Amino acid sequence: MNKNIATLELDNKLITKLNKNNINKISDLQKLNRADLRNMNYNKDEIDEIIVKLQLIGTDLSKRK
Repeated sequence: MNKNIATLELDNKLITKLNKNNINKISDLQKLNRADLRNMNYNKDEIDEIIVKLQLIGTDLSKRK
């Protein structure tokens, strides 16, 4: 999905944090997994919010290990 992450309606602070990590499109998020986000200093609540919002549009984080 080439849509902007703002369409996920995440918390504004989380969108800003994602943008600072050059994560601007939903497709950028889909390439990442939980470990990638943890390594970028996202906390469990932020990661959970991202996952829920992705699942609401029928997608998810990468399942690669």
